[in-house]
Amino acid sequence: MATKSKPKSTAAPKAKPAAAKAKTQSKSAAPGPGMFTMPDAAQLAKYAKTLTPEQAFELYRANARLALDVIDAAIDSTAKMRKLQFEGEETARTIQKKAARHAAEAGDVPTLMAAGQSVTQEAVERSMAYWGQMFDLVVEIQKRLFTLIENQMTDVPGVKQAKAAMAMMPDLSKMQNVVPG
Repeated sequence: MATKSKPKSTAAPKAKPAAAKAKTQSKSAAPGPGMFTMPDAAQLAKYAKTLTPEQAFELYRANARLALDVIDAAIDSTAKMRKLQFEGEETARTIQKKAARHAAEAGDVPTLMAAGQSVTQEAVERSMAYWGQMFDLVVEIQKRLFTLIENQMTDVPGVKQAKAAMAMMPDLSKMQNVVPG
């Protein structure tokens, strides 16, 4: 019995659905550019051979010292922030007591309004002072952490040269207002 042969196509054969699905999964699981990938065992063994035990121990000590400095800075900053928050809460309670006392002592509407305005003005002034202190504290915390990181980076090759190159760059801050935005 003769069978009719199928015409041959020049198109590439279609991949099986399971194979196509596996390919897309492997591509999506691959890290993108700039993402950290965990080195495999062969790479770790190669790294271990490049450092002497003394160098590895010094690297560990340096990292531990940096971690302890960051933890110390975080604890110190947290204590300062909690103290400032506590003082703010105490000030708010004092203002509330004063407002209630002035409201109770007011004999007429104009006196009540005047008392409310004076307490409101004091509350706004103290609130602005509080947030100013909080902002200053956050700036202090950031400066401290950046100093820790910068001190850690001084030993990295090329950092001194990069800083010197940046220092030679012209100051373009005066050009901000040349072109109207």
